[in-house]
Amino acid sequence: MTNGETPTFYQTFAASFGRLEDCLQHAQSIVPVSSVKTLVELLPTGTVEGQRFILTELIKLDMTSSAEMGQIRLLDFYLGQSDPWLNATNLPFDLVLEELQIRRDSGQEPTLDEYLNRFPQWSKALSEFPWKVAELPQTHRRILPALEPNQKIEDFLIVRQLGRGAFSHVYLAQQESLLRFVALKISLHGSNEPQTLSQLDHPNIVRVYDQRTLESLQVHLLYMQAVLGGTLANVVSDTKARPIDLLRGADLLASIDRSLATAQQQPPERDLHSMPASLNWAATVALLGHQLADGLDEAHRRNILHLDVKPANILLTAEGHPKLADFNVSQNTAETQNKSVGGTIAYMAPEQLRMLGVSAESSPYALNGRTDLFSLAAVLWELWQGQRPWKTPAATESWLQAVQMQHDARHESFLCDKIDRSAEGEWLEKVLRHALQTDAETRPKNGKELAARLKLALHPQLVRRFCPAPGSINKFLLRSPVLITAAIIIYFANGLAGVLNYQYNHAAIMSQNYGNFLSVFINISIAINCMAFSLGGLILAYLCWRVSQVLKRAGSSNTLSANDIDWIWKFGFRSAMVGALLWLSFGGLLPVLLRWYEPEFRWYDFSHFIAGIIICGGIAWIYPFYGLTVISMAVYYPHAISSTMNDPGFEQRATWLQRWNSFFLASSIGIPLLALALLILKEDAPKPVLLFLVVLTLLAVVFSYHAHQWLTITLKQFEMVLGKSTR
Repeated sequence: MTNGETPTFYQTFAASFGRLEDCLQHAQSIVPVSSVKTLVELLPTGTVEGQRFILTELIKLDMTSSAEMGQIRLLDFYLGQSDPWLNATNLPFDLVLEELQIRRDSGQEPTLDEYLNRFPQWSKALSEFPWKVAELPQTHRRILPALEPNQKIEDFLIVRQLGRGAFSHVYLAQQESLLRFVALKISLHGSNEPQTLSQLDHPNIVRVYDQRTLESLQVHLLYMQAVLGGTLANVVSDTKARPIDLLRGADLLASIDRSLATAQQQPPERDLHSMPASLNWAATVALLGHQLADGLDEAHRRNILHLDVKPANILLTAEGHPKLADFNVSQNTAETQNKSVGGTIAYMAPEQLRMLGVSAESSPYALNGRTDLFSLAAVLWELWQGQRPWKTPAATESWLQAVQMQHDARHESFLCDKIDRSAEGEWLEKVLRHALQTDAETRPKNGKELAARLKLALHPQLVRRFCPAPGSINKFLLRSPVLITAAIIIYFANGLAGVLNYQYNHAAIMSQNYGNFLSVFINISIAINCMAFSLGGLILAYLCWRVSQVLKRAGSSNTLSANDIDWIWKFGFRSAMVGALLWLSFGGLLPVLLRWYEPEFRWYDFSHFIAGIIICGGIAWIYPFYGLTVISMAVYYPHAISSTMNDPGFEQRATWLQRWNSFFLASSIGIPLLALALLILKEDAPKPVLLFLVVLTLLAVVFSYHAHQWLTITLKQFEMVLGKSTR
């Protein structure tokens, strides 16, 4: 392996990882070795720093393989034969942790004093390491048996091996009693993974069925859901070299089909016009991402962190649904302080990299759900762009330096070489950049928020509501004072209705029958309208102030209460109800005063006054309801929840609004019928006024119908993003 290589191989950190994979694959067949020189011979030509990095990983592989065969090798075995690459002065801390973990897994109980004597240079990190652990069984190390196809073990018929690790083997097996395929994990002793996964019942997390101990072979069996569509790593490998505008959801399914064929499984029949086959690449990535974020949210709500989210740990079903697997390094959120964590550094968040200890003096950091969301965003970026978000560091002298360089890379600008001009691509990039912030507090608050943001990419028409473009009408309305916007809609509708009502009463009733009483009618009308519009203005100002306060708090990224969101949803309804009450009270007061002032005022004319009030008042409550509700749903509500993308009461509010939406549509249809009845029955009324009234009510029907349809469609779109199930 050393012939023909040139030092240029180590010009990039990625190349080091590429050759590391080659070396590990070759070493898999020869470990454990009898002499460290055998491992050294595998090292490619290059710098001492690059060779040290690869030798460290080869030693880890040899230590675990040796432990599998019943022999626990300490680092002293390797240090005496690894100079100049590894010695007591440049020994990386992760090798010390590897030895510690292997000894613990084998049943030994290493102590702090022992390690302080052996590795004094790591005294601070060792002192912070959790030494108080549950007592492990003192069992002799055994060789894990290898199973062959068609071999039966308990209730399981082995089909083929799926994977092999240091302490476990995974097989595809048929559980004969239930006639189902399972992934059968066989290990020498149990782990916390079954308990972790058994708490999680989610469609995007691999489901654990059960576990048992097989006394005859002294092995532990864990059987779980078999997911045979390959991993997301296969999809990245299959698609990374292709232009982004040529990729579709069908390419995801094609990669899955290749994995199914490898597993000797028949791909299912699919509709090529359904999701995800019909989606563009950004929408496909967003579809996978929102399901995974939803799965992580379920784990986080149960105080479980995954801590190793990467393409290889995301399995795919035959239908294209992703499932999180490998919770081996997962931890309870209350236990991450001052505790060593595992994972894959290429996808780790900055706080997780710092927790690895980039130097012996590093201080540990507490992790939370946002750490997993960062890793998921890095995975999705790689799937979308065909490369990880950061520049590849140069070759490193040690694992710790590699960690430090990865940490530093998180603060560099993102790599975005594939230009995606689709609306879905622009939104996906914005969402991922938000989730990849180095400051955890600025990322999405939880998986549900990230899931909703990613799901939004599947509805480009909603994107501009949550993120209005500069110069757009939505942006203009958001910046305009709520009072001015509402006043234009409400006073235009009420003012026009008031003028029509006055003209109808003046021309059709008062001028024809009560000429000597006309001045009284005019004075009373002016007084009543002044009182009604003044009181209405005060109430409107209060309603607008409440809505403005909610929008102001939302703009400051403050969490809104259910009552705050209610003020936006019910803005149009409350404005319409206030108008209706004012019309009924003050409008009804006018004929009552006329009747009181002039006893000869006929009940026939009194009824026409009331009919006119109902018609004009109906116009005055339909336009404000639909006008302000449409603006609230299109502009105010998306802005209010954009910082969290979460509304726990959405379903109840949507049901309420849909019910009133139908009611207002029905009332808008009834109003022109009443106007037509007046046109027919009131033969002596001036026809131009009545005709204009009929036309205006018919326009209200058209307006109401389109607004009703828009609200119905919009509520369904919001439901896809904000409903209880984001699948």
